[in-house]
Amino acid sequence: MDADSSHSVVLTGEVVETFEREGKKIAKISLRMCHIEVPMDVVDAAHLGDTVHLSAVIPVNRIENSDQYS
Repeated sequence: MDADSSHSVVLTGEVVETFEREGKKIAKISLRMCHIEVPMDVVDAAHLGDTVHLSAVIPVNRIENSDQYS
């Protein structure tokens, strides 16, 4: 993938559980339904109504309390 095929994804979710695993604090976040736009060149032969699987590696850079956006 070149730099032009990189896009940001912002997901909104609710923290539903916090726990520790292997000495790390973990938050389980339930994500709300959302829509994203992707360039058609990364969607091989997709058509309206098709079910597709989105595979992505999303580094978590920051988490903000979404109450400020409500």
